[in-house]
Amino acid sequence: MTNSWEDSKTAIAKGQAAMYYLGNWVIPQVIERGANPDNIGFMPIPADDSGVLKAQMNHDYAYAVSKYSKNKDTAKAFVKFMLDTSDFDKVSGFIPTVKKRIPKLSQLSEYLSYKPVIIQTPVDSALFIEVANKSKIDFYGGGYIQDVITSGDFEGAFKKLDARWVRAKERVKK
Repeated sequence: MTNSWEDSKTAIAKGQAAMYYLGNWVIPQVIERGANPDNIGFMPIPADDSGVLKAQMNHDYAYAVSKYSKNKDTAKAFVKFMLDTSDFDKVSGFIPTVKKRIPKLSQLSEYLSYKPVIIQTPVDSALFIEVANKSKIDFYGGGYIQDVITSGDFEGAFKKLDARWVRAKERVKK
């Protein structure tokens, strides 16, 4: 068990590992490592017992035009170019932001053909970030998941995380 990002892409590409729980941006990166594109898939998952396929959509702050920009028109033209004209979505493995565009990666077209229910991830609140930092639970790097999975005591590992969260929350309240 590891969370070595670079090694994991190679392991998937060589067939030494079978599956990720990651975003669609991983597809071209695994293909670049030598995977046969026909052997790489991407799927929505059942997130509960309903049998409904769901997809988590995370927010991103990749493009914006500052209200303080002295070149708003140029900046807006650049964003429009990146979204409407460039192949950035294909190179990066993204589902196009513009709804009328069809994904250039076959894996994403297949994924969308399942018509998953999209769950928009909320933006983390300042309070959540403060408690997370105080708890030292690695939400963004996923280290806590590895700790739970490799723990000899699955329930105990969750209890320890819960206790860290409660302590951090109490410290932030003070």
